[in-house]
Order: sequence, then C-alpha cells, then structure tokens
Amino acid sequence: MDSYVISKSGDHVMLSAPVLTQYFTDSTGAPVQAATPFCAGAGSITSSTVTGPIVVTGGLDNGLPITGGAGTFTSSVNHCDSFAPFGNSSVTDITGTFTV
Repeated sequence: MDSYVISKSGDHVMLSAPVLTQYFTDSTGAPVQAATPFCAGAGSITSSTVTGPIVVTGGLDNGLPITGGAGTFTSSVNHCDSFAPFGNSSVTDITGTFTV
C-alpha cells in the first residue's frame, strides 16, 4: 500500500505501508496455504489477515505539521460470513504514534 490518508476537520495523517503480508486460516484458526479452497468445509480457508508496519509520512495535527512516526496496519476478514449487514466485511486497525 503506497499511501493512506485519515482525515478529520482538515487534520490528516498520511501513511505508507511498504510491505504487507496476508495470512490465511481455517475455522479453527490454524494456518492454511493460500492455494487451499475458500469456504469448502473442514480445513479450507475461512479467514485472512493482512498485516505489516506503517510509516507516517506527513500530515497535520491541530494545524501543526506531522514530521514522522510509525505503527502497524492489520485488517482481517471472514471470507465465509454471509450474514447481513456485515457479511464478509473487513475489520481494520491502524495503531502507532506520530511526531508533531
């Protein structure tokens, strides 16, 4: 991911996530190879997580320039969840710190 911007009321944080890795798991949480079928019963892929480090590349905080920072990007999805209203939706967490 080259860049991502989180914005509120003119303030914003610009992020870069140069290396993201995707992990696949079955319904028990055990690791599964990427070539395994999705949602095909026991041992198949049901969930995946994309994770990696982030670098804060700029932005504004209360009008002051952000000069750098770091953290972690994590996004998970249950590929087999078809229940409304959030079936197959991802949950993303971006944590870290930045310097003003």
